Amino acid sequence: MAAPILLALLLLLLLSAGLIALGLRGRRINNHPTCRQCRFDLSGVYPAAITCPECGAGLKRDGAVRPGARRRRWVCFSAGLLLALLPILSFGALAYGLAIGANLNQYKPARLLIWESRHASGPVSLELIKELLARYNASKLSDDDIRRAVVVGLERQADAARAWQPEWGDFIEAADSDDKIDKEQFKKYINQAALLELECRPSVAQGDPIPILVKLKESRIGSASQVQATLSLDQARAGGITLRKFRGNSRLPRTEQFATMFGEADRMLGWLHLTGQNSRMGFFGARDQSAPLLLDSVYLGDSPAPLDTGPHALEVTVNIDAQPMRTGTATWSFDQRAPDAHQVTLKSQVQITAPDTGVRVVGPDPEISRQVRETLEPRHVMVNNYGQDDYYFAQVQFIPAKLPVGVAFDVLFKSPDKTWQLGTFTSGRAVGRDDDAVVFNYAGRDDSIERQVQGQLQDFNLDTVTIVLRPNIDLAKRTLDLDSVYNEELIYENVPVQWEGDRPGATPKKRRGFLERLLFGS
Repeated sequence: MAAPILLALLLLLLLSAGLIALGLRGRRINNHPTCRQCRFDLSGVYPAAITCPECGAGLKRDGAVRPGARRRRWVCFSAGLLLALLPILSFGALAYGLAIGANLNQYKPARLLIWESRHASGPVSLELIKELLARYNASKLSDDDIRRAVVVGLERQADAARAWQPEWGDFIEAADSDDKIDKEQFKKYINQAALLELECRPSVAQGDPIPILVKLKESRIGSASQVQATLSLDQARAGGITLRKFRGNSRLPRTEQFATMFGEADRMLGWLHLTGQNSRMGFFGARDQSAPLLLDSVYLGDSPAPLDTGPHALEVTVNIDAQPMRTGTATWSFDQRAPDAHQVTLKSQVQITAPDTGVRVVGPDPEISRQVRETLEPRHVMVNNYGQDDYYFAQVQFIPAKLPVGVAFDVLFKSPDKTWQLGTFTSGRAVGRDDDAVVFNYAGRDDSIERQVQGQLQDFNLDTVTIVLRPNIDLAKRTLDLDSVYNEELIYENVPVQWEGDRPGATPKKRRGFLERLLFGS
């Protein structure tokens, strides 16, 4: 039973009790002295009498005699009894239903279910929407009731403080499929599907970039839904001052490289793939999806100047263009100025500190150096040309777990006469655009967090390679959490290279025929 209904019944029960008490008390009809015990009129007897002539009660005790005779109000008493019937019967039915385990929602009218759904929360709300969905599937809801329920569902979806049940998404999507709701309502449902939150580096030195992360907090869709959303930056403000995206000397990220084809590179943030728990592609929904962004802490005005030191309220407005995937595909849209694009404003707090209080550098220390060197030993150096003549795809793995200090490195491959820049990685949560590492966290274990650095090499033909890890302090500043980093170059010599496919200049391996592969394996 929803809390508002329970409160209304309790108030009705109190009102009825008051009416019954008022009716029994009655109204005063004269000023004659009256025996409190039997209400006998003591006119002409009191105060001379010691006891009541009617009941024999003593009249000399305090309060034994009250002034005025009273007549009971039977109309008021009867009204109180009638009003008490509704809460008494309701509580009785509820107690009986709970005792036998009955589903009381199936006996409630649709309007009552919808009204309760607007105010209920937790398991009660789940049971209500399940009943509404069951009635919809059985064609037992009127079109007006369907529209009312959809309005309640959209209100719950938009309220981040309230829990979301996928059954609401199933109800709204079913109503849209049957043309029971307006297309504007369904577009609103799709645009509200991604509940976002903003995370930023708590403390940033004056003049350094401000790393932030627009994260998918929750997918508010149906149990088998699939929605793709494109995110772009509308504006970012700190302390009421508009900030620009940090460009620096970094390369464009992969999302921006792709978006330049559509003229949206300056505002493109990334994509989100929302999937329901019962979707055939539900494993995508379990991933930690986010869109990174670097803001410049120098604002643009008549003369560029850094933000003042101290706390600043950070507001980032993001455009969301979401599209449902009814058949497993969706059309990407990069025109974030479209009329149906949805805007959300995310808020956080950033502390701007003095210029010399940024990432702290940890100098060489024998014990720290030993631990860092042993932990970051390169693993699985693999190279493949994928059919290209001069360019080769290379990757190397590092596991920066349980380090005594944070790290941020450029990864270089070296031979006696040439150096290749492969990529970068950090032990922190990087949002910088120079970070090429792909992060894997197997089974959620802290000791299995892996950084896989990938890149292209030109004219590479080695069986062993020297790998150099060169500290990159600017990269550390673009993380959400690193406040100190190791500042010593690490060199690993004669690291074996595993070639996938034929190595340049080597004799091609004989390819087994179909029958040989079938009998002896590949």
